[in-house]
Amino acid sequence: RMSMARLLGVNPFFVDNYLSQARLFSGTELKSGFKKLYTTDKLLKSSRLPKITILERCVRELITN
Repeated sequence: RMSMARLLGVNPFFVDNYLSQARLFSGTELKSGFKKLYTTDKLLKSSRLPKITILERCVRELITN
């Protein structure tokens, strides 16, 4: 648990919860979700669109795909 927490950069207390949640998704689904989050992060930092619009779009894509 400690080594995984260090690798993820999170508190060890949360690792078991993260793992149990991750098991609910396939590797493909997780990869797709993280790609969407990465794209959203880049847009939030560089786009002139309202931040709420970018975040709403991300949430909509995450829950519909």
